[in-house]
Amino acid sequence: MNGAVRFLGTFTDIKEIMVIAGAESSGSLLRELLEFCMPERVSVYGSGEACARLKDGLEKPVHAGIADETDSEKEHLASGKVSCAVPVEYHTPEEAVRRTGCEGLALLFDEPDAVADITRLTHLAPQILAGSGAGKEAWAFEVWEAFRGCCPRIYICSRVRRYQRDDRPYEGEWKYEVLDWERREGPELSVIFPMYNVAPYLRKCIDSVTAWKADYVEYLFVDDGSPDDCADIVREYAASDPRVKLLSKENGGCASARQFGLERAGGRYVGFIDPDDYTDEDMFRRLLSRAMTGSYEICWCGYNELYESTGQTAPAEDVLEEPYLGGTSDVHDINRLIAIRRIAIWRGIYLRSFLDREGIAFHTDLRRFDDLPFKVETMARARSVVCIPEHLYYYRMARPGQDVAADDERLYVHFDIFKYLDDFIVPGGSQEQLGYLEIVKLHTHKWALEKMKDEFVKPYCEMARRDLLANMSRREGRYYIRSFTSPRDRRFFDAICRGWVWMVKWLIRRQ
Repeated sequence: MNGAVRFLGTFTDIKEIMVIAGAESSGSLLRELLEFCMPERVSVYGSGEACARLKDGLEKPVHAGIADETDSEKEHLASGKVSCAVPVEYHTPEEAVRRTGCEGLALLFDEPDAVADITRLTHLAPQILAGSGAGKEAWAFEVWEAFRGCCPRIYICSRVRRYQRDDRPYEGEWKYEVLDWERREGPELSVIFPMYNVAPYLRKCIDSVTAWKADYVEYLFVDDGSPDDCADIVREYAASDPRVKLLSKENGGCASARQFGLERAGGRYVGFIDPDDYTDEDMFRRLLSRAMTGSYEICWCGYNELYESTGQTAPAEDVLEEPYLGGTSDVHDINRLIAIRRIAIWRGIYLRSFLDREGIAFHTDLRRFDDLPFKVETMARARSVVCIPEHLYYYRMARPGQDVAADDERLYVHFDIFKYLDDFIVPGGSQEQLGYLEIVKLHTHKWALEKMKDEFVKPYCEMARRDLLANMSRREGRYYIRSFTSPRDRRFFDAICRGWVWMVKWLIRRQ
C-alpha cells in the first residue's frame, strides 16, 4: 500500500486530488487512491504511457503483494471493485503548470521523474502535499523547502540508499523513510551558542553558520556575563541579520547558558555550538535535511580537530558507518553510542519534542563538562538516530581557558556528573545501558587521571573506585570493559577497582 495514499486517506475534507505520475509510477496507484480516499474528483497529470498504465490498473483487480498491505487492504484491492464513483481526468504534465489552485486541493506525486516536476507547482498552494519516490538523499527536503511557505501539511515517503563503510551506496539496498511535517509558528532549527571570553573567535563562528541563508533558522547567542565584547559583536551581526539574536544573563557556566538558550529556543530541532569553534557553511542544512527526511530524533556529522598552535586541521576518527548512516531505530544500536566518546553534542541536532518527552535538560549546577550527561542521556532515550558521513565541524584544540586544560580538583566534577547519570539510567534503564555507562565512567576517569597533578591522583582513585562499583560488581563491569576497550583500559579498570593506586600511577607514567 502506498504510504502517501494511506496518509491522504486520513483526511475527509479533500475536494480534489491532483496526481503527478512519473514514468515509474505504480499501475495500482489510482485503485489504491479511490479505495482509501473520498475526494470529489481526481485529475492525473503524466505522460501518455503513465496515464494509460494508471487507467488500466484502475479497471483491473490488483494482485496483492506489497509487504506493508494489511489483509483487509489486500482483499479490497483484489476485489475488482472501487468503493466510490469519482470522476477521473487525464492530462499532460505541461497542463499541470497551467493549472490554478483551488480550495481543498491535495497534491499527490508518485515516483516523479525529477524533483523539478514537483517544485514547479508551488503556485497551486495545495492544502496537503503527499508523495513517494526514490532519489538522492536530500530530494524530499528540497520538495519540502519549495512548499513549506504555501502548504500547511507535507508528507513524503522516500527511498534512500544505504551506505558501505567507504561511503559508496550499496546497489539495490534501499531504506524507506518519511518526512512528516505540519506548519507551526517558529523556526525549524534553533542553534544555541554559550558565550564567555570567546571574542577573538566569534566572528569566524558567526560567519560560518550564517552563510546558510535559510529564513527558518535562528541563532541564539547567550552572553553568560562575559567580560569581553562578545555581546557587541553579536549586536553588530544582529543589526543586519534578524536570525541572529542576543540573550544575556548573569555568569553561571556553560550548562546554565545552554539551558537558558534551550528554554527560549523556538525551533523544531535544536543544535549547540561552542563559539570558539566553527562549521562548514552547509553543516546545519545537511543535518536538518537528513534528520527531517526520516523524522529522526538525533542527527550528527563528523568533525575535524583544529590545532590552535599551527592552524592545521585533521578529521577525527569517528563512528560514521552503518547502521547509523542509513539511520536506525534499533535500541541496541542507539545504546551502543553511549560508550562512544566522540559523539559530542556540538556537532549534531536534536528533535525538541524528544528532549521534552524525556525531560532532558542541562544540569545548571555543573560548571564544566555539562555536555557529557546530555550526550549520555540522549543516547539512552532516543528512539531513532542517523548520521551523515562528512566532517563538517571544526573543534578547536588547546584553546586557553578550555575545560580540557583543567588538571586539579576541578576534575572532581565528574563524580557529580555520574551521580546524575546513575539517577537517570538506573530507575528505567537496562543492564546494557549500565554496562555502556560503566565504559563511559572508565574512559572519563582514565582521561582525568592522566591529566591531573600527582597529589590529586590518590583521592580521585578512591572516589573513582566507588563510582565504578556503584551499579555492578567488578566482574560484571569487566564483561563490558573487555568488549569495548583496549588491554590498557582494562588494566586501568582493574587497578582502580582493586584500589591499586600504585598501579594507576605506573600506567600513567607509561602512557
